[in-house]
Amino acid sequence: MSFNYKDIARIILESKEPILIITDSDQDGIASGILMKIILQKLNKNFEVLVRNHGKISYQDLMKIKEKYKEYETFILLDSPYPDEALIDLAKEKKVIYIDHHKREVPKDIPENLIYFDVRALNLDIISTAGIVYRIGKELFDDGFKRYSLIAVIGAIGDYMFEQDEMLKKDFREEYPSLYLRESFTPQLFYIFSYFLFGNPKYLVENGEKILDNLQEFFSKKLVKGCVKGLKKFTKALNNLRLIYSSEKLEVYRSTSSSYPANLISSLKPNKIIVVVSPAYENLFEKLLAKIGIIRKYKLSIRRRVINIDVGKLISEFTERYGIQGGGHPEAAGGLIYARDLDKLIRFIEDKLKE
Repeated sequence: MSFNYKDIARIILESKEPILIITDSDQDGIASGILMKIILQKLNKNFEVLVRNHGKISYQDLMKIKEKYKEYETFILLDSPYPDEALIDLAKEKKVIYIDHHKREVPKDIPENLIYFDVRALNLDIISTAGIVYRIGKELFDDGFKRYSLIAVIGAIGDYMFEQDEMLKKDFREEYPSLYLRESFTPQLFYIFSYFLFGNPKYLVENGEKILDNLQEFFSKKLVKGCVKGLKKFTKALNNLRLIYSSEKLEVYRSTSSSYPANLISSLKPNKIIVVVSPAYENLFEKLLAKIGIIRKYKLSIRRRVINIDVGKLISEFTERYGIQGGGHPEAAGGLIYARDLDKLIRFIEDKLKE
């Protein structure tokens, strides 16, 4: 069954309680979680928000959440592209509302309990998950929801999806004219974005909407101090960055601390695909091994600007072939691979660039 925004708004309105929101820890996930939390609060629903680890989107990860939160009747998944078989199996026991923009097609034989609202798979306008939740809010509360367009904009910018979201752009201009002047973002908006970029995701989802109550207070020394702290973290990541592979259209960097620099490097080198790898560890043993130089897994951050290739599809295809997980958008993607397969990934991308 194919759904539209009005359908999803009605389904959320009628959802059985208690409700568990599962959202990502990046800017789009944080903004989506805040917006859905606001929606459910306005509907007087009993709910909880779980901010998942960005890289944990396997079948097993979702099943662990199901067992831990078995008392919840309805699961709302935001910006969380778990495998379709995981969504289907979860829907055998729970009402599942899947809201996203990652999947390429709707699976066959979806159970009635699975509301599959992936705008890319449904051939709707491809916008950020925050933009999707914002439209659902507008279906429920009309223009009264425009106040929250600022939160949706943060998610859209984080996922490179602001420019194509015409409804959100229009509402944001009207509601916050001082933050968007002559088709340009103001420094104040970048302050807010930095707060969402460097802040604790769980804290942001719990408190993020409070910035709307008093924007002037938000632009305080405390915020500037937080931004400075974040910039120091960003600078440290840049200092720990090493170029390990370079060709005409591809550059691969290794970072010992963070993959944040991928966005910046991509902006400076728009004619290349940028890949940043950093050590990934799920337990203390793997962390100790990484500290002595024995890296078993890499976290990937991939960006492209000019080159016309879908990096989300590319990394998804690679990880399906060689294991672990990956995916994302045409311009930005991420994943997890075995360190031993890094050279294979480089060759795989180079071969795709020749096609």
